[in-house]
Amino acid sequence: MATVTIIPHLEKEALPKILPDLIKFLKDRKVEVRLPKIEAEEMGVGEHGVEDSHLFESIDFVIAMGGDGTALRVARLLGSETIPVFGLNLGKIGFLMQFEEVELYPSLERILAGDYMTEDRSKLKVEAEFVDGRKIKTFGLNEALIAGGEFNRIIELDVKINETFFSRYALDGMIVATPTGSTAYSFSAGGPFVSPDTDIMIMTPICPHSLFNRTVILSAEDVLKIERAKEEKGKPIRLSIDGFAIEAGISSVKISVSSTKFRFIKHDETNFFSKLRTKLKDWDYFIRD
Repeated sequence: MATVTIIPHLEKEALPKILPDLIKFLKDRKVEVRLPKIEAEEMGVGEHGVEDSHLFESIDFVIAMGGDGTALRVARLLGSETIPVFGLNLGKIGFLMQFEEVELYPSLERILAGDYMTEDRSKLKVEAEFVDGRKIKTFGLNEALIAGGEFNRIIELDVKINETFFSRYALDGMIVATPTGSTAYSFSAGGPFVSPDTDIMIMTPICPHSLFNRTVILSAEDVLKIERAKEEKGKPIRLSIDGFAIEAGISSVKISVSSTKFRFIKHDETNFFSKLRTKLKDWDYFIRD
């Protein structure tokens, strides 16, 4: 019997109508359904709720219901796990989501029959060290943001690449993105669009106080280390991964391309640049045919 975990975005207007029908559809096909416990109780399907530690045990795939933020949440929950993710777009843009609501049930019929393809995307492995010596490791699908502890204050950062000093930056913050994240925050800060088929990191400074304000592209073998300039050693770094803030008190961050991937489910070969152009037209009225 197949097992599926559903991760819903509770604030999407369409969810109360779609979710009960989706659960019934899956149960009618002898599929075990799991949801995060809190979301299951709020949606009135508490019998399907499980603790986060059991969400992804021995499951066949994940259904992410929402917008791109939901895909990023799933990536954070999965950590180092590589489990296929069916992304159902209930948002406005849904650049990361592969399926629209009208495709839901025909697509799931095909997937349950094993008729689907997958596309692997690079993730970042982010290792942070705190001023008290503690260390954590986490993963990101889009980007890591390094900034100062105070809003709107310039921060001086020393950047090492493969343990060799590269540059000191005085800036508002530093974005380190994956190719998937190249269409998100990194793009807004002036970074390039990058095909998701590549395995690289994209380091883009935010408002640097320097003539050197260019993005730096690093390979999958490179390791970045970013920390406060020596003169500011006592001041902590603020770190967020895919928009999720990590607790305060970080002294240095090490970032590399993860050996594990985020795996999207899709039916057919999709053209990244064709989809990008379509989404750009949604974002910007002035991009015309």
